[in-house]
Amino acid sequence: MNWVKQKLNWVKNKIKRFWKWLLVGGVGIVMAATLIPQDSILTIQNRADAIDQEIKSKYTNAVEIIDKRTLTGKTYNLGEGRYLLKSTIGRLHYQDSQGQFQNIDITKRASDLAGFESVVDTAPYKLYISDKGDRRIYPDRNKPEYIDLPTPDWLNGKKGTWVSDRELKWTNPNYDVSLILREDRIKFLAVIKKPISQTSFSFNVSENGAQLFNYLGGLTYWDSSEVPVIRDLGMTYENGTLTLSWDFSGMVYPIYVDPTFAPTAGTDDVMRWGATEFRTTDASIHIGLIGGTSYSSEIRFPSVNIPQGSTINSAYITFICGFSGSSNTVSSTVYLEDADDSDIIDDYSEFDAAALTAGTAWNSIPGWTVGNPYDTPDFTADVQTVINRAGWVSNNAFGVFIKDAGSTAARFYAAYNNTTYTEPVLTVTWTEPGGVVNLPVIIIEEE
Repeated sequence: MNWVKQKLNWVKNKIKRFWKWLLVGGVGIVMAATLIPQDSILTIQNRADAIDQEIKSKYTNAVEIIDKRTLTGKTYNLGEGRYLLKSTIGRLHYQDSQGQFQNIDITKRASDLAGFESVVDTAPYKLYISDKGDRRIYPDRNKPEYIDLPTPDWLNGKKGTWVSDRELKWTNPNYDVSLILREDRIKFLAVIKKPISQTSFSFNVSENGAQLFNYLGGLTYWDSSEVPVIRDLGMTYENGTLTLSWDFSGMVYPIYVDPTFAPTAGTDDVMRWGATEFRTTDASIHIGLIGGTSYSSEIRFPSVNIPQGSTINSAYITFICGFSGSSNTVSSTVYLEDADDSDIIDDYSEFDAAALTAGTAWNSIPGWTVGNPYDTPDFTADVQTVINRAGWVSNNAFGVFIKDAGSTAARFYAAYNNTTYTEPVLTVTWTEPGGVVNLPVIIIEEE
């Protein structure tokens, strides 16, 4: 079993680097937990459709430019030489069998495969799922390889309840378990409500061309402290059984167990604090000061479809609040990495070494209420700096840094790993070179 130990060590090293990689052709199927209210209801609809509706409500003449779609971005023609980009971290589109980008739609349909009630097949993955929680997952919907994940024995063969179109849930006095469908992954949320005798969960795995370790990511669990205690899950994989173990001693309930199985979009949002602290697995990311420690963050938008030399008219990011916060003063500065193409940040030294634009002040951030959207100030000048770089190419990546600037409290925004709320969205409007020419007005008076 040396190869298993070697593979486990490889995975643990990946975890230490916080699973920062991008699976370009496939998809992630995630079993993850997040710090959310126990009885919260998922509030996310199909994101691509939601963005289309938002743009059409604001710009009646807006037309999406289909051939400018990317996995994570949408571009709209607003008329008169003006354009608008919506860019995210997670996926908005999947590629069909012809290689064309289509809006992701994770609506369940009646299954065509015995043993499964439902199928999702208009996403980057293809998922068959039973009401008992059995899953057959094709990580790439266009390829025949798949992984079977039977219902764990510890759910006792009971059917779950579809509490929404996206969430299949099991509830008992000790813990709640949910399977939650997302655009590019499937989350497995375990909320341990009070002390239990179990010290591990086991999952049977049947690999059919697709290998478990190619889709295994960060494995953590954390508690409900004001500053959460976060620990790595223990892990063994032998004879087709993955076992994850923990030690809850000294932790505050409820505890959120986070076995993460295959992120696709990598984790393009990171949090940085203290002398060397750095993490990519958080469900909510902090802005400001907690316990005397300043927190900063970076969000990498992997595909920004704006031509070099365009005139930027507006630029901002919309966050969804992950935790309510209203006390004291929170101030920060928004920067872009001053680079032709921002790379994934793997550790604190890379975060600290990034060259930045001049920055835009985001002072006296008012109180935030969980679940509500909040925009940054306009940082057009910073975007213009990057777009004007000689080496900038359309569809390169933006790295947006938010650094603390003398806060006495904190705000919290939903990250890519959040189960309930969506990750940040970048909105940019611009005029392409030569797009609009403002001619002088000549008034001719009659003699």
